[in-house]
Amino acid sequence: MPGTAIVLTLLGGFAYCPLAVGFFIGFAEVGAVPLQFAIFFLSDMGVIGCVVMLGVRPKRHVAWGVCVLLFSVLAVAVDGLVNFFDISVPLGIIWAAPFMLVVIGGILAIIWRPPADASTSNINEIVHN
Repeated sequence: MPGTAIVLTLLGGFAYCPLAVGFFIGFAEVGAVPLQFAIFFLSDMGVIGCVVMLGVRPKRHVAWGVCVLLFSVLAVAVDGLVNFFDISVPLGIIWAAPFMLVVIGGILAIIWRPPADASTSNINEIVHN
């Protein structure tokens, strides 16, 4: 199981989750959720869902890693790179840190290689000896 990818992506997803949910609920109470925060909320839920599926079906690690990266790109496309990495904005570093954890986790999920199957390695030893 790609443990490091799962842990980093979950850390990023859950670090951002209170912000996404808070903004979403705050605007929903007023009766107007800006599209930006609705997409942030949905992309964060998508990242968390992909990580859960990465744990359930690790053989499809490339697909789940790509989906994690696509959800991250969606969030950046909506808000723009400037707002994500602008440290002068009070929330700049709060947006950037979880985003970087999610991206690193997604990349690790893509490049992860499952361990060799024990039955296959035994057959290879018998054939080569």
